[in-house]
Amino acid sequence: MERLVLVVLVTAGIRILDLGCGMGLELDEIFRLNTTARVACVDLSQKMLEILRIKHEDRLDNLNLITGSYF
Repeated sequence: MERLVLVVLVTAGIRILDLGCGMGLELDEIFRLNTTARVACVDLSQKMLEILRIKHEDRLDNLNLITGSYF
């Protein structure tokens, strides 16, 4: 399964949905493997998304930050 995820993750222009993204801890690894990934980040906490925005300000063109429930 891990190999499958890695093969898909390195696909150019892949679109990823990160539910409950928090401060975006996974984004470091995602962008290390694929600089063209586009990620929709959903979290209930606006404060967490603000931290994510500051932490990844160099990648904002690749991010869509959404405050809300994923239900």
